[in-house]
Amino acid sequence: MTLSKTKALIHQVLVLGAGSAAGRLAKKTDGLRIRTGVRSEKRRSVASVRRSAMIPIRDLFEAHLTVANLQRSMSFFGDALGLELAQVFPERKVAFYWIGRRGDSMIGLWEAGMGPQRMNLHVAFSIDLDNLLQAADRLREANVIPLDFAGEPTDEPVVFAWMPAASLFFHDPDGNLLEFLSMLPDAPQCDLGVVGWSRWKSAQANEARR
Repeated sequence: MTLSKTKALIHQVLVLGAGSAAGRLAKKTDGLRIRTGVRSEKRRSVASVRRSAMIPIRDLFEAHLTVANLQRSMSFFGDALGLELAQVFPERKVAFYWIGRRGDSMIGLWEAGMGPQRMNLHVAFSIDLDNLLQAADRLREANVIPLDFAGEPTDEPVVFAWMPAASLFFHDPDGNLLEFLSMLPDAPQCDLGVVGWSRWKSAQANEARR
């Protein structure tokens, strides 16, 4: 075999080998694409099933608080806060009160005594803004101290500027933290954090003048 034929044969082998390797690489790449595509499709399918199976939650219907003395708490929630009694079960030491209209939502009060495992909890009540602005005076008339977000006595609501919502806090006889809250129609101002109602109104006025 001549030198030229030998070179040609070597070239042919190299070309064929490279082509074969390229073919094998292409097949592997195609296979990887297929498997990746299948996994992505499976993930999309699972997410779709989860979304379709999710039950839309529209609102919170009821909340429950533990109290040391049911009768004392019934006087507070019924008389001081003016909630309508829905039902009381003396044998179980539990009372239920409607919040807003009958059937909208309710709160349950469960007598748990003074045991060391009893927890202080937090519940927020949604009210109209006009009523919220009068709430500090109304609470004081009922011998309840209105509180700001830091737990200090206050004469006005505070505003969570990132929501934004106006809010006023107070305690029930068992130390549970209760809250009156009203969402505001204004645009959020996250940089303000939590401010008093007067400062919020001032910030809104300044924003309107810009």
